[in-house]
Formats: sequence, structure tokens, C-alpha cells
Amino acid sequence: MFAELAKHDIARLRENGYDIKDEEVIALNDLAVQIEIGKDNTVANHPRMAFAGNMILHEPTIAAEIWWNEYGIDAAWTTRGQLHTHFFMLAHARDVELLSALIKPSDIRKAVNAWLKGVGATDGELLRAMLYVKHGLNWMLPEEKPEEPDPQKRLDTLNHLLCIAAGTTGIPPDELKTQTQTQLMQMLSATRLANNLKPSIAKLYIRYQQMVRRIEERGKPHGGD
Repeated sequence: MFAELAKHDIARLRENGYDIKDEEVIALNDLAVQIEIGKDNTVANHPRMAFAGNMILHEPTIAAEIWWNEYGIDAAWTTRGQLHTHFFMLAHARDVELLSALIKPSDIRKAVNAWLKGVGATDGELLRAMLYVKHGLNWMLPEEKPEEPDPQKRLDTLNHLLCIAAGTTGIPPDELKTQTQTQLMQMLSATRLANNLKPSIAKLYIRYQQMVRRIEERGKPHGGD
């Protein structure tokens, strides 16, 4: 059985030039099969992704949302600049190290401006992608756009969710920050429903994602970017 979860990620890794070994393919698929045949397989749902020209925007991880509310939202002086910073965050939502290194507003603006030079998409295309990855919406009229919550309230909510998830799953908060809010809710549900499984589906999923990250951190063959 070739699990859809593993099939998707293995294909993505290979398409991006990562050197994935045979034993890693087997291990990833074995974990994915265990996840997908669990009592509640909703935890295996992939975070949302959307293409905008040559860019891929990702459903924001908890770490990316915390970065946005602490640093990104106040880095730009104009509304358009703030929107571009938001697009930048979504494009790099899986790169926790990159975002965590950008704290000063001047550094954030410099990074965003450098990124924009390589963007082959319009603001409208990026906005459509943003609405999908953040809210699951294909399109909506401007007046119907969901309001962004107050940054401090959002931070309090995210940190509260991290505490609950860490207490329920036994997984350290720093590891949970690489998940999206949707994934955290799915993990909580899976852990509560499948608490008789050893290890739980949630922990299997974390092990699976850690293996994917190790392959990515090892880098592409021949020193590729």
C-alpha cells in the first residue's frame, strides 16, 4: 500500500531536487500508512497550498502566525507594504528559521523587497491564493474579506492553543509551532479519539513530519538551493 500522504510528499521532495534515500521512502510510507489507517485519519490532511504565478503560498504554521503578529504586521509603513509582507510570510510559512531571523522592521522590509523582485504574480493573484490558504475560500468580494483579529488577542489565542496541544499530546510546544492551527485542532481530535493507540496518531504524524524536515535540512544534491 502506497499511502497518499507519503506519495504527495515524496513526489514534492524529488521535484524540488532533494536526495531521498530508498530507506527513507520506505520509512515515510510506513508511518503514513499507520496514520491513514488510524481511527481518525483527518490528521493526515495536508495543509492548504495555492499557486500564484511562480509562487506557492502555504497555510501559515503557528510559528509563522506568531512571527506575523509580533513582527511582520508592523514592519511596513503602507497598507500595500503590509499586504506584501503578509504574502511574504505565507510564501515562507514552512521556513521557521528564515522568519525567526527577521525581527527588525528594516530587515523585514529588505527581505520582502528582495523577494518581490522574483515574484511572477499580480497582487490580485496573490490575494486570491492568500484567501484560500488562510480561510479555505476560492474568492470573495472585498467587503466580505474576513477581518484580521487583533494581533495581541491572536497571540494569546495561539499560545493558549499551544499549551493545550502540548498538554494533550505530550509534544513540546516548540515542535508544535511547525504545525498549522488546523493541524493542531486535528491532532487534538485524533489524540482524544485514539488515546488507546501507542503511539497516538498525532505523535506518528509528528514523527513523519520530522523525517520530511530532516530530508529538507540535509539539502539538495550537489549543493543546490
